[in-house]
Amino acid sequence: MIVRIAAFLFLSVLIYASTLNHPFVHDDIVFIQLNPNISRLDDWGQIFGGGAVSSASGINAYYRPILELVYRLEYRLFGFDPRGWHLVNILLHGLNGILLWRFLGLIGFSAFLSWAAAVLFIVHPVQVEAVACVAGISNLLMATFGLATLVAYLRGHIALSLGLFILALLTKEQAVLLLPLIVLIDRHRKIPAWGSWFWFFLLMFDFLMLRSLVTGGSSLTAGIFASIPELLLRLWSIAKTLFSYLWVLCVPVDLHYYRSADMLAIQGWWWLGVAGLGILVARSGEIVRFGACWFLLALLPVLNVVPLVNEYSFILTAEHFLYLPMAGIMIILVSFLERVFKHKAVLVFALATGLCAFLAYGQTKFWRNEVVLFERMLTFEPNFGRGHLLLAKAYYFQKEYSKADAHFARAYDIMDSYLRRARGSRPRHFYNGFKKGILFDWAHSLEDTGNLQGAIDKYRLALGIDPADSVIWNNLGVAFLKSGDVATARSCFQTAVQLAPNFGPAQQNLRSVQHVQSAQSRQNLGGR
Repeated sequence: MIVRIAAFLFLSVLIYASTLNHPFVHDDIVFIQLNPNISRLDDWGQIFGGGAVSSASGINAYYRPILELVYRLEYRLFGFDPRGWHLVNILLHGLNGILLWRFLGLIGFSAFLSWAAAVLFIVHPVQVEAVACVAGISNLLMATFGLATLVAYLRGHIALSLGLFILALLTKEQAVLLLPLIVLIDRHRKIPAWGSWFWFFLLMFDFLMLRSLVTGGSSLTAGIFASIPELLLRLWSIAKTLFSYLWVLCVPVDLHYYRSADMLAIQGWWWLGVAGLGILVARSGEIVRFGACWFLLALLPVLNVVPLVNEYSFILTAEHFLYLPMAGIMIILVSFLERVFKHKAVLVFALATGLCAFLAYGQTKFWRNEVVLFERMLTFEPNFGRGHLLLAKAYYFQKEYSKADAHFARAYDIMDSYLRRARGSRPRHFYNGFKKGILFDWAHSLEDTGNLQGAIDKYRLALGIDPADSVIWNNLGVAFLKSGDVATARSCFQTAVQLAPNFGPAQQNLRSVQHVQSAQSRQNLGGR
């Protein structure tokens, strides 16, 4: 057993060791580096009563206190050195392979199927998004607690299993999937444990109520039914989403960040495919049915019912959503190998493992910096406005200003087209806010290149969207000051202070300009 446990950890380290040299990217920066409370361990009330990463700060509206606590503990251990953070992800991924192997053995699957499915879970390239991204620990840690919940349940340790279930829920709300998985397990074992199901249901219900309370009354139900036409479109897109997930699991050649599906461009014949697959699964053996049900049930929390719309009609179908659900497909694939290749199944499995490990190792290289990550994303999502904005900012930070300018322009055009097609005040407000943000960042880039007039024009366009934004007024004043127009700069600073009297940078800039103008006035008087 020790050798097999070591093998899982070895495979995880072998594939992901290169990520130890990768910096924080995208969500890592937002949730870790820009988290104002990352260094605090003295405010447990805020951690468990104020949102995972304080929702008041606008960083994260989720309720994930265990995740937040882990972030703060990691900061105590590693500071902002990403190597330690990446190492934790790598080790958790290896641990999850071990837990999956033990779970499959306890449920009664053969030694080969349990081992092979867990190994493919470790080496499959679709897992790269969850492991190579530091913020992907939300998926890894939830899976750790979730799989430990199932192992404890199968061993008859119900109290321990319930405790681990609570930890999983407080790590990531997607852990609600564990209840249907437990029902599936008991159906597979032909043990209808109604009493145990009740306690898991009660904990899940209490968690959802607590989450609604802590996040300010926002409920999943309200979000789901906020727009009935959009809900119908999301439900209509489920069939296409399922096939896109099956594709990347079976043919993982187009993996990329921010994978999306356009719910306005989905044809009904995808449902015929789902119906065909359903009939095929129903006529298959018990192992195939178990794997298919695991895949579907584990996906339910992120299968388009809850709003996961990136922008306009693009639904997020992220690869990290598959982290735990994909185990069901690996069970089916290994079962297929056993049945079709028989004595050669081990050889075919070894080849598949080697190929997956090779592809996964190659996939980790796309996470080495934001430019590479977002360039690959736009190769597959060329009309994704947020993607162009992310790449523009990445180019800006690398001082590749001409490339940044082109992608700022493309992002702005895409968001403007969404705004023209949007119906209702809420989506129009959303896309106007996005346009304002693009103009603000674009102006910064132009300012750094010395194109002050271009920056001024962008700031003015942003103020046309939101004339009450004191930050933009302050930045506009700085741009005028750099161009030598002190009087206009002072007027901008005064407006910023009027809009936000406690805005320190604007107050300081206004005092500096007033001091300069006073000095100039004294100099002019002395000259006379």
